[in-house]
Amino acid sequence: MKAGLKAGDVILKFDGKKIEDASELSRIVAATVVGKKVTVVLLRDGKEKKVPVVIERLKDGSSESQGEETTPDKLGMTVKEINKDLANQFQLKETNGVMVTAVTPGGLAQEAGITEGDIIKEIDGSKIATLNDYEKAAAAHKKGQIIRFLLKRGDNSLYVAATLD
Repeated sequence: MKAGLKAGDVILKFDGKKIEDASELSRIVAATVVGKKVTVVLLRDGKEKKVPVVIERLKDGSSESQGEETTPDKLGMTVKEINKDLANQFQLKETNGVMVTAVTPGGLAQEAGITEGDIIKEIDGSKIATLNDYEKAAAAHKKGQIIRFLLKRGDNSLYVAATLD
């Protein structure tokens, strides 16, 4: 509302990324850094319009719906725990795991091809259902070890790997 978006607007692009469906938009917005200024390209009344938007933290008063979040770690990413409320809010099919909300440039996550919005389901075969699971799996690795991730990206599952520096 603050940015001037209206009910009925069709969002075509968010921060230069083409939007295919609402769940994709939700994931991209959730993974965007608070305070970042982005351009939203939308269709209103049959005409394309560019709208500048500054990303703000969602203020619903419920820390549970937002999920717990880490700070950037040695794996080179920030993650947020998924719960039912967060899954509903961002129209995720997953109701557990952790969602990548930021990737450190040049870090292990970027090297492995992990992107914002990915959901981490496993690290080296260990199931990741909670933030605690993620933190334990991340802490178990030492420099020089190869780390394998099972990710959920949209409707696809994929394995990626990288060596911890």
